[in-house]
Amino acid sequence: MVPRAPAARTAVLFELENLGTSGRLRVFETLRKKLHARSIPFTIVDFQRHFTAKSVKCALPSFLAAMNLSKSAETKLSADISQDIAAHYGDGKVSFCPVLRSLLDAVLQNETLAGCLTALEPETSTALAERFGLSDMAVRVMPVGDTDKPFPSPDSWLKLAKSLHVKPTMCAALVTSRTAARSAISAGMRVVAVPDQFTAFQDFSGADAVCDSIEDVSADRLLRLFAG
Repeated sequence: MVPRAPAARTAVLFELENLGTSGRLRVFETLRKKLHARSIPFTIVDFQRHFTAKSVKCALPSFLAAMNLSKSAETKLSADISQDIAAHYGDGKVSFCPVLRSLLDAVLQNETLAGCLTALEPETSTALAERFGLSDMAVRVMPVGDTDKPFPSPDSWLKLAKSLHVKPTMCAALVTSRTAARSAISAGMRVVAVPDQFTAFQDFSGADAVCDSIEDVSADRLLRLFAG
């Protein structure tokens, strides 16, 4: 009898802040509060235009530069916003999406691996992984570091797949933005888009599926992507 070839390794990947913690909403609320305190108008449209394609740390300087603030005011405001967002993730009150947790539990039981990308600092992301129980679930958390590239980039997805020893074609990426979708597609991955209130208007053409919420994504649906 000819021995059966071992099954290819598969992985489900996702964005930690935006899908796991509704982080985009928190960032918007922080920006609006800080900017309004300085009488700087800030709308959802402003947020969609400037902050859905890059990490906040990379998008903030160019946005503030356009506000005609003094350099010292720009630097202080940028630091205040960054500190507030960091404090949000470090105060112990942020919780991980329970529906996503159940989904990960289900795919892990089918011997599919899991990993996520984050724009948070390594120390913060490591603490979150411990607090959320992702370390116990063997979910690989990969900080991407400072970059001027759109977040996440194709290279980020590829590095995450490589760290799990999974071919990109055997990865399914759960994404919340057009940028994340296009970069995962460029990396050769299957893609399921779950837009939020800030990205629902974006074009997700090329994705294998676009779902209204994470509740519409089942483990069975993800695993069928690996079957072709």
